[in-house]
Amino acid sequence: MELRADPVYRLGYAVMGLFPILLALWCIQIALDVELPFRSADFRNPPPERLLPAALIGAPLLALGFLLVARAWSIGVTCTDEVIEISGRLWTRNIPTSRVTGIHRGFLGGVSLRWKDRKGQSRLTRVSAFSALSFSGEAALFAEHNTRCVDALENWIDQHTSPPDSRPPRYR
Repeated sequence: MELRADPVYRLGYAVMGLFPILLALWCIQIALDVELPFRSADFRNPPPERLLPAALIGAPLLALGFLLVARAWSIGVTCTDEVIEISGRLWTRNIPTSRVTGIHRGFLGGVSLRWKDRKGQSRLTRVSAFSALSFSGEAALFAEHNTRCVDALENWIDQHTSPPDSRPPRYR
């Protein structure tokens, strides 16, 4: 089963990734002292003392921007019989399905997957795709989609994990 964040939510994060890219291009323009629009001739023989600042500032910003844009489309949860994959904005966590104990719905609208690690300790992994602060405008915009997805995830977990009596009770 594959559950993704609302398309508008994902588009918002993709657009947010454009800001570091634009900032990187602006910093590179200043560091290399070139005019817009960039031309390939501007980069053929730049002064060596300007290359290092351009690379040190521009490369990390470009990497961050492209990472945010690329990851925006995969924010969500993918469930298989072996593993539940939670794709966040910057990271992905794979949790064995057999260790999942349920869903935790926070007081302020946060959603987390409850599971046990190898030592048997309870853990929570935030599902950012379906978490929105309940007092924010964002929550109202995505509430129906998020509730539907969290309910579907909860039903899937109930069907594919250990019997409910061996898990802690669910709180809503």
